[in-house]
Amino acid sequence: MVIAAALASPAGAAPPLLLLSHSAAESEDARNYAAYVARGLGSAAPLHGDRLARVIETTLSGSPGASVWPPELRPRVAAARGRFLEGEYVEAIAALERLRDEIAAVPALVASQSALRDLQFEVLIHLAYAYLRAEQGERARETSVELVRSFPDREISLAKYGPELARFIHGVRQAMQRWRSGGLHVSSEPRGCVIFVNERYAGVSPVHLAALAPGRYRIYAQRGEQQGRVHTVEVRSGIDHVLKIDFGLDSALRTTPFVGLRYPHVAALRAREARDAAAVGRALGVETVVLVGFRRHQGRRSLQGTVIAAGAGSVVRSAMVVLEPAPPPAALAALGRFLVAGEPASGEARVAVIVHQIGAAGEPADLEARARRGRSAGFAIGGVGIAALGVGVALLAIHGQGVDCPPTPGAVCRTTRNTLAAGAVTAGLGAAATTAGAILVYRYRASRVQLRAAGLGVALAGEF
Repeated sequence: MVIAAALASPAGAAPPLLLLSHSAAESEDARNYAAYVARGLGSAAPLHGDRLARVIETTLSGSPGASVWPPELRPRVAAARGRFLEGEYVEAIAALERLRDEIAAVPALVASQSALRDLQFEVLIHLAYAYLRAEQGERARETSVELVRSFPDREISLAKYGPELARFIHGVRQAMQRWRSGGLHVSSEPRGCVIFVNERYAGVSPVHLAALAPGRYRIYAQRGEQQGRVHTVEVRSGIDHVLKIDFGLDSALRTTPFVGLRYPHVAALRAREARDAAAVGRALGVETVVLVGFRRHQGRRSLQGTVIAAGAGSVVRSAMVVLEPAPPPAALAALGRFLVAGEPASGEARVAVIVHQIGAAGEPADLEARARRGRSAGFAIGGVGIAALGVGVALLAIHGQGVDCPPTPGAVCRTTRNTLAAGAVTAGLGAAATTAGAILVYRYRASRVQLRAAGLGVALAGEF
């Protein structure tokens, strides 16, 4: 059962993206569902999962990494250094390359923890030295260039590392100084993000860096405790490069352990997910993004899908399937067909697919809020109806009773009450209002409705 089973794109068009979207409380469910979806999608599926993660990482931005150090990092660095000192250069290189890659995978930690950054320096300098001793001069030079870019203010201790390495890196540094430099201007929305370049503190946005040696630089932004993502910029000689960071998107976008958007709470999700999904779609050159996530519908866990037009940033279609109790097997496939082409559900899946009306602003109507308003209106109208019905019955009961009657027994009253018409009308209106209120309460207690596509609009049909 897969919601995206029918998500095929028109010939020649870029396939849509499939992103998970949820609040922090749903992280475990999102990971499980991502694996579940990935197993069932066919060749016509939208770009999703690991493939989409790789595209985002190489095209848009990279993950800030895990929040914990690589396991047993210090003793492993010491062991690799020991192998180098013993002349086991091949073994040392293999161990140091693994350590280099593991540290590179947690750039946010390296940027925020000086002890980890010190270990990164140790790994790079011993790796350059091991390449040099193993007569791999080009790799030694490349690693030294990375070392100088990332640690421009650190000198190589002659006493600690020896004259051979010190002279080699000094030569690399002098050669880099002769290169024609480039510039980098980093801004963010909102302003005031802390900017790191190659995990080194660069300032608070906006930041301008001049006289950068040509080459690839990693830019990471952080705002308070919120982590951003890593942007890669290729600085070229004589060019001032500009990087604008949408920190709202960066703080929400995830490529691990799932691919999609994560928000701290439901209110943030509702406010930003369509805009952020559209931004990802535009950056990757697609027209449509499908968001899938778990929501609560009348207290029950549900799976919701929303189609976003990347160009306009507006909602095209949105629907959900309640998962408690388990829906019919065909319901999720029907949800996928609706998301792709607006095709209404049929058969046993017809009552399981809940389709959201799209409001004037292009946002899906909140069915739960709509139901609450409907029930409240029903209770209010029913209450007024019961009161009116009581008044009408009372008026009917006093019809024909005498008014201003003499005290003498058997005397004829001067006037009598004529409340028949008023009582009948009031009682009739009260009965109608009571019935209307009961219908509204009953109608909006229903958990399943269906919207059928009608041209560019939708038509609501209740299923009771």
